[in-house]
Amino acid sequence: MKMSLEERRKAAIEKRLSIIPKPYKNTYEKAVSRKSMRAALKAQCLECVNWEKSEIRNCTALGCPLWAYRPYQEVLKSSVKR
Repeated sequence: MKMSLEERRKAAIEKRLSIIPKPYKNTYEKAVSRKSMRAALKAQCLECVNWEKSEIRNCTALGCPLWAYRPYQEVLKSSVKR
């Protein structure tokens, strides 16, 4: 019997959850349950840098559509309006 798209998605999510470091599982679960767009962004960035939070600041994927929105950035003082 062929699996439905939803069944395949659930299986893919479970497989991915099995390899995600424990501190980030909650973020991923929020993201895939559509409870938080911010969590989805964090999860995508974290996954891209192999779950190394500190690497998000150093992201070199300048062409990534999420680059400007990535979490854990330092706010540049020159860009803050006073």
